[in-house]
Amino acid sequence: MGESRKFGYSVMVAGPGGIGTLLEKAIQDPKIVAIVYNWETQTAFTKSGFRLSDPTDSALNSKFTTFLVKSRINSPPQTPIPSASPKPALSGFVRFDSGKNQFAINDAKFVPVGFNAYWLGLTEEYTYPDRSQVTQMFQIAQKMAATLIRSLTLGVSCGSPNSLRPNDNLPLNVHAWPAIDFAFAEARKYGIKLICPLLDAYSYFHGSYGDFCPPGVDKSNFFTNQDARAAFKSYVSQWMNHVNSITGIAIKDDPTLMCIELGNELGIYRPDAGSIAVPTREWITDVSAYIKTIDRNHLVLNGSDECLGSDTSRDFEASATVDVYFYSVDTNRILSGADNSARVARPYVIGEYAPDLADPFFKIVEGNSKIHGSVFWGMYPNQNGSFSGQPVIHSDGFTLNWIPSDMSKLLMLSNHMRRMQQTPEVSAL
Repeated sequence: MGESRKFGYSVMVAGPGGIGTLLEKAIQDPKIVAIVYNWETQTAFTKSGFRLSDPTDSALNSKFTTFLVKSRINSPPQTPIPSASPKPALSGFVRFDSGKNQFAINDAKFVPVGFNAYWLGLTEEYTYPDRSQVTQMFQIAQKMAATLIRSLTLGVSCGSPNSLRPNDNLPLNVHAWPAIDFAFAEARKYGIKLICPLLDAYSYFHGSYGDFCPPGVDKSNFFTNQDARAAFKSYVSQWMNHVNSITGIAIKDDPTLMCIELGNELGIYRPDAGSIAVPTREWITDVSAYIKTIDRNHLVLNGSDECLGSDTSRDFEASATVDVYFYSVDTNRILSGADNSARVARPYVIGEYAPDLADPFFKIVEGNSKIHGSVFWGMYPNQNGSFSGQPVIHSDGFTLNWIPSDMSKLLMLSNHMRRMQQTPEVSAL
């Protein structure tokens, strides 16, 4: 609020006491109603008023925070409703600037923090999600200061009648696209980036890599069988070339997508859950390179979770990002993983972590410049997408809802995201 030059009053610079001392001094002046603070320059632009009915007097900009003197406002300001256009700061493609050791959008630093909402394209009931519940996820992301959502079923969707690839690649299921299109459109509307895995190691409701194996080829041979690879590449090509029915933008051209992830937990051998093979170096190299022949805009994320060893699982020319998963605090693994990724100039993102890890996990992550982002598991909606509605329960022990009993955890997670972005913490959501 206070984006325009109207109501301009004075300029203040934060001294040794920082923002706290500046605010204390500012509110002593009875003419100051709003203080627009630039966190990079530590400069405050004070205002004698603001007018939200004027579209030029509000903006979404992560470099600024507006502080209001509550006692001098006639009526409480309402949060501006996001428009159909994306946030300017998030409207470009995400790159990794190895020189500055950071993700960036249009040369501005970008920190990937957020949560998993795996069901945005297909639910565990094998149905398409309620649109109001999908919208609620992006609204929650905004409230929490998240910058991205990772969603498995926006990319992994095969092996069941309502999935994107029920049986084979010709044709893909036209009835499955609207849910995927809507999630991409809502992400764009709310200025939230997406990470979309294209495979899953496990035999869950949304399918796994075994669904690409032709008859007679065992799932354990997926990563070495050329027919299975050809089927997967055909699926990948159709997915990337799909044009969104709402936005009119092909996935390969959509900056809403941050990363194309090769797959979810591909490097974890768990026969009880259907994971009976791990990707080879040759498979990761070949598939990553194939993706880049179609799509030069997006980063490719290696989802093998360090299965090939501390060095070789990262050293791929076309696979530009590494993600890992933590459901307990393993300090040695976190630090060695970050060090090894930095050694080959690859960003290191924690793609899943349990929401109750807290300290010392947060201190380790926030204090290490070689760790570039973190995404907790996971969020589930309320009935009808209403913030006051009853929660839709998912009993995996890690999933949260926007309900009173989960708010302390959500606040803790939100403030972790804010610290990662070097923005002020909040006392309530």
